[in-house]
Amino acid sequence: MFFSRFADFEPLSESERALVDKVRTIMLNVPQIGCTSCRYCTPGCPMHISIPDIFRAVNTLNLYGDHFRPRAFYGGLIGQGYGKASDCIGCGQCESVCPQHLPIIELLKDAGAKLDA
Repeated sequence: MFFSRFADFEPLSESERALVDKVRTIMLNVPQIGCTSCRYCTPGCPMHISIPDIFRAVNTLNLYGDHFRPRAFYGGLIGQGYGKASDCIGCGQCESVCPQHLPIIELLKDAGAKLDA
């Protein structure tokens, strides 16, 4: 016997579409760093900064406004011997290998202002 999950498919109603559009707009307006955590930036960092993890903490802070969780995560990174965001010396090694072409140096400055305070 053939079972189809789409046998009773009904498209979204106009009110459901409007709700999806509203949520999409809200989510797209939350400032996020578009880091994919490829980690190409980390092996050559002379300051041993775990850049993707710092960006994850910033994204969590931006998305949820929860100050404890991202700061605790960030503190754990520092406790493991990784450099702070504000330790960045601006050498540019990370930016030269970033497939997303992120302005990592500037983003680390912003992260340091948020997380090192």
